[in-house]
Order: sequence, then C-alpha cells, then structure tokens
Amino acid sequence: MTTTTVWPAPPSSWPSGPTAIGWTRAASAKPSSRSLDPVTARDPGTGIPCRPVVRGLEGDWGACRVERVARQQNPSKVCRDAAQRALEMTAPWVHHGHRNAHMSHGAATMRTHALPNTGLTPSVICLGGGDWGTKISPDEAFRIMDHFVEHGGNFFDTAHIYAAWIEGGWGVSERTLGQWVRRAGGRERLLIATKGGHPHLHSMDSPRLKPDLVKHDLHESLDRLGMDHVDIYYVHRDDRAMPVGEILGFLNEFIAAGWVRAIGCSNWTIERVAEARAYAAAHGLAGFCVNQIRWNLAKAKGWFSEKMKTVAMDDRQLAWYRESGFPVAGYAAQARGFFS
Repeated sequence: MTTTTVWPAPPSSWPSGPTAIGWTRAASAKPSSRSLDPVTARDPGTGIPCRPVVRGLEGDWGACRVERVARQQNPSKVCRDAAQRALEMTAPWVHHGHRNAHMSHGAATMRTHALPNTGLTPSVICLGGGDWGTKISPDEAFRIMDHFVEHGGNFFDTAHIYAAWIEGGWGVSERTLGQWVRRAGGRERLLIATKGGHPHLHSMDSPRLKPDLVKHDLHESLDRLGMDHVDIYYVHRDDRAMPVGEILGFLNEFIAAGWVRAIGCSNWTIERVAEARAYAAAHGLAGFCVNQIRWNLAKAKGWFSEKMKTVAMDDRQLAWYRESGFPVAGYAAQARGFFS
C-alpha cells in the first residue's frame, strides 16, 4: 500500500528535511508533547515502526508527519491499527463531532484543507492505490479504503499507468477504486484524483503529453473508474519541449468539458511549476493546484530519477515551496517499503 500526503508549509525554524509540505505557517505553535522513540523510531504505544520524525508543532496546521507502515503480510489490519494510532498521535489533525455517512459512531476524523481556487477540500492524508487489485487483493483494498473513509479520509489517488508493469495489471487500480466507490456510495463526498500522459514504460524518453494522447488516457481512466469526471487530473510527467501554455490550454478544455474539476502536475520541476503559474495568471486560465513529487527520507540513486523521469524533493525545492506556498503532494512516502 502506498500513501500520498498533502501538508501545510512548516515555519523556517522547523528541522530541515521532509517533515511537512504546502500552504501556511502554523499559528500559535507550541512544541508537541508526543514524540517517537528516538532510538527505534517506533511508536511507544504499539511498537509499530514510524517515520523517524521526532518532534512536531501543535497549532493551526502545524504538525510533524507520522506515517505508518502497512506491512505486506496483513495490510488491512495494520492499516486499521496504524490509522487509529496516527490519529491519536497527531492531535492537531483530529477533531470530533463531525461524521459523514461513511463514518461509524465514535470514529475520529482527520483534518481537511481547501486547495486554493478549486472548491476542493481534501483530507490532509491521501490514500494512494498503486497496488490495489494486484499486490493488494480487491477485498483487502476495499477494507483499507473503508477504514480510511471511516476515519475522515476523502482523498484517493490512482493513475492510468498504475500496475502496467505487472502482467494483467494495467488499469486494475482504477477499476478497483471505481468498484469500491460504487459499493460504498457517497461519490460526492470523495475527492478522486488520477493521472495521465505517462510515457510508455519501454520508451521513457518519449513524452506522451500531446493533447490527443492525454485525452485518450483521461477517457480510458474515466471508463475504468465508471465516473463522468475526476476531481483532480494530473499530467503524470512533463515534456519540457512543450510550452506550458499549450499544456494548460488543453487541460483547461478538459475542465470546460466537465471531465475534471481541477488540474495538477506530477514530477515537474519548480522552474516549470513557476512558469506554469505565471502563464495561467497572465492568461486567465486555471493553473495547477498541486504538484506531486517523490518525497521521503531516502535518497534515490541518480540513475533512477533519470531513467524514470521523476522529481524528488530536495532542500532547494523545499525552500521554494515554503516561500511560494504552492501545494505539493509527496508520493512513495515509505520509499516503496524501505522504511517498513
């Protein structure tokens, strides 16, 4: 199981490194009274390994990120236990008294935060579905998604390319998510994001961001999901040879057609994100509302980023996100199991 997280920007006094992401400084922050075991990086209450973030901030949108491990041998049980413990440990995210139709009596709910200029209010934790229906069986995936929503999560992430590297896996993640949504109901309360325009895996050096190719991916994704629209549609990779105006132009056509509510980018550099923001503002277009990049405590080998055309958080980019306040979502938060 993978998770994606969307966070507010930390104050400049926070420790350096990937602890939080996104929008605003914490108001009236105070040191957190809870911390992980500094030696084992395990939760003192359960012994389950956590991300080795020791201290956080409590206040209005300030908190350390406490991420739990969904172990492969029993992902649904660990997800249930971890979600509850994470909610208990991250008090600033938890509030009581609000429940939607999915939530059982007494369940805690995680906080949400509005994405500027979109009308969307995602939960601050997003559930990623790269392995839904393949490594994680549909029944297990359904149980994980049920538990996520029971605890206030509403933000789900998948992609047109997911599981294409597994025989018979292409499209299974999106279809599994769509099946769960139809089973669970309440589509209007969920925020569904998918991605398209990813290069073919055998030709990663050949971008696929031409309008007709991305439109094909979008409609195939909608068909798999069984939906007439998605809430956020990311372009999964960049084509730096294409002007940002051309990319934003056809994505805005998707918005006008009602196929997507907002647009995002994934694996874009801060230079290209800044260029796209400026172009959208100057031409009255909807701009990207979020960039999804790799962000975890591991440092991937350079060849991986080059081969797969990915972008990973580093100190220079983190400084830009803090300064600009532009939302960012971090994928591979557990480094594909390295921290599990």
